[in-house]
Amino acid sequence: MDTITKALARTKRASDAIDLNLFKSPASVDGRLPEMRAPMPDAESDLLSLHRLRSQHLVAFDSGDPVTRLYDMLRNQLVSLGIGPKKPVVAVAAPTKRCGTTITAVNLALSFARMPGANVLLIDANVGSNAIGRLMGLRAIHAPDGTMGAPAAGLRRVGVGSSHLHILSIPAAERPSGGVATEETFRVEEMIDQARERLRPSVVIVDLPAMLTNDGSAALVQHADAVTLVLATRETKLSDIEVCKTYIGAGKATMFVLNKCGKHGF
Repeated sequence: MDTITKALARTKRASDAIDLNLFKSPASVDGRLPEMRAPMPDAESDLLSLHRLRSQHLVAFDSGDPVTRLYDMLRNQLVSLGIGPKKPVVAVAAPTKRCGTTITAVNLALSFARMPGANVLLIDANVGSNAIGRLMGLRAIHAPDGTMGAPAAGLRRVGVGSSHLHILSIPAAERPSGGVATEETFRVEEMIDQARERLRPSVVIVDLPAMLTNDGSAALVQHADAVTLVLATRETKLSDIEVCKTYIGAGKATMFVLNKCGKHGF
């Protein structure tokens, strides 16, 4: 089976799979989203190390970084598609692992957080992995007594430079006897819904597990108002993209990001 790199050279179908307009004519970097809500006052607050973030290729808090502009362009494209308080949810997904999904999701959230008045909720839907927390230098959160726990247990407010955002990490939990993946997905959905109700965010960025290997991703992506699908030059096949498109469904705004730099994002 051809890799996406070979397929791009052999067929015009690739131009349909990859959004070549992604980095053209961005809106103003300092645009404002309307109807912002105040941050949750009682969430745990952590001031993150900018040096630590840079070492993990998380740079979109810095408007002067060349890579930040790429994420700002992606952000502005999503805003132009209607992402905002009335349609806030952006799912960041990939067909398989090692495509750079988590780094893309965090940088996109940091880009949105720099917008004046933004109230951003970043969700790590990789249950129990603490992938976002490990990248950003946050401690893991464990659910008490083998339950998924209340949303507040995995919800925290972090400061990044002059910006702030909320992070919801879904803690690991033992499934009840006879439990199935759909039951865990329902619990994840409930935690996300409760966190959104509590925070009333203007933008929600959801870092999803690999779509082709995690049953929950196909269900969670249905709740998104837009999808950013991250593709890796040495990992993603056109057949993988087609399967993901069936999960996403027709009519949902979808941005395709071709990651040429391995697991570290653009």
